[in-house]
Amino acid sequence: MLNLFELEDDEELMLGQTIFENADHYYEVMKKTGSNDMLSYLNQHIKDIIEMDKVISSKFRLV
Repeated sequence: MLNLFELEDDEELMLGQTIFENADHYYEVMKKTGSNDMLSYLNQHIKDIIEMDKVISSKFRLV
């Protein structure tokens, strides 16, 4: 994976994956976490430590 990206000496590559049982489980988790004050706080302040223009995100849907 590190061969796909050029990193500066002071940069780190971080990966994460979230897996849900099904669509209902996804919406249940999103509803619960969306109202979480700590997650809201972290989401607002994450831009102070992460360059969001370098964040790659995607969603997939099973059909």
